[in-house]
Amino acid sequence: MIGAGIQIADATLAYGGKAVIEKLDLTIEAGTFLALLGPSGCGKSTLLNSIAGFVRPTGGTVSFNGALVTGPSRERGVVFQRDVLFPWATVAGNITFALRAAGVPRAERRARIAALLEAVDLSTEVSKKLPHELSGGMRQRVGIARALANSPQVLLMDEPFGALDAQTRSQMQDLVTDLWERTGTTIVFVTHDVDEAIRIASSIVVMTADGCIADRIVNPLPRPRPASRIAEFAEFAPLRRDLHELLRPAPRSLERSSGDRK
Repeated sequence: MIGAGIQIADATLAYGGKAVIEKLDLTIEAGTFLALLGPSGCGKSTLLNSIAGFVRPTGGTVSFNGALVTGPSRERGVVFQRDVLFPWATVAGNITFALRAAGVPRAERRARIAALLEAVDLSTEVSKKLPHELSGGMRQRVGIARALANSPQVLLMDEPFGALDAQTRSQMQDLVTDLWERTGTTIVFVTHDVDEAIRIASSIVVMTADGCIADRIVNPLPRPRPASRIAEFAEFAPLRRDLHELLRPAPRSLERSSGDRK
């Protein structure tokens, strides 16, 4: 997989009939691991959905590799907040669905399934299990494997680890970081967790409660960033403080309803 670039120009995006983002400009360079960091309801998921092609801008444009985004595409894989696996299908069946959609010949699918499971640190024995037989972390691994089945140039991740326990979340962060380093896939990762953004991203875009970009920061921390030692980096505390300050709501923002934005 080779990363691809995204250009958002003067974009206005709506959720539930209301504009949640207005006249936003953002460039995401190919191969970037970018975190969209912001409070709940600031529009970051809507922004991600516009890149995926699920939401059309009411003004401005969203482009991928120089072409307008007009709908979903195999080149842009999506991992959702909760796994969206077919409950009646085995792990292999769930991944096969994506491989079939990608036009992978039947004779090649078993090997591709094994390779995808290996990429997300799952054994082939898991392939025969149903989703309800897996832990939350394993289900999310399968979801990532299915998203990778189309060999996407961009992986869009919408708070995928929010429902996991701390230890599993840390393991999944390691997994995604390793995938990014090995494949060069562009990753856009939505989160409201400052520490998560610092640990995984190469660049962090901070969004405010009113759907604006407060700042874009290049992450100065070197890699690897083990969870047990990340606080020891000299750059960690100043970066964490700066991000919290950027997220601090202005007095008038407190009067807005968080339910107005998604």
